[in-house]
Amino acid sequence: MAHLSDIFAEPQELLRLEPEELGGVLLEVIPTLTERGMFVWQNLAEQVFQSGGGGWPRSNFSAVAQAIAESLNWLMSQGLVIYEPEQNGEWMRLTRRAQSIKTKVDWEAYR
Repeated sequence: MAHLSDIFAEPQELLRLEPEELGGVLLEVIPTLTERGMFVWQNLAEQVFQSGGGGWPRSNFSAVAQAIAESLNWLMSQGLVIYEPEQNGEWMRLTRRAQSIKTKVDWEAYR
């Protein structure tokens, strides 16, 4: 499964996408981050801003975090991501509908 750093070589590539375009990418990446089917959105950004170096420059963190948050908001409005009903806080999960979208072809058919 893919990580954001496998898909985007630099932050500008990610930042060029509209929320719904990035949403398709996030549906590919989120399963790599889940813990018992759940994830927190900050882990998506942390994939490419690795502590100890080796990731994107931290100066891009705010813009990338905002783009990810906007995309997750779009996914939520489409019924593809929900807050985890059995947890307090920021834990999220893919909906059953989102879990059926496994490939780019599935994503294009959905859109």
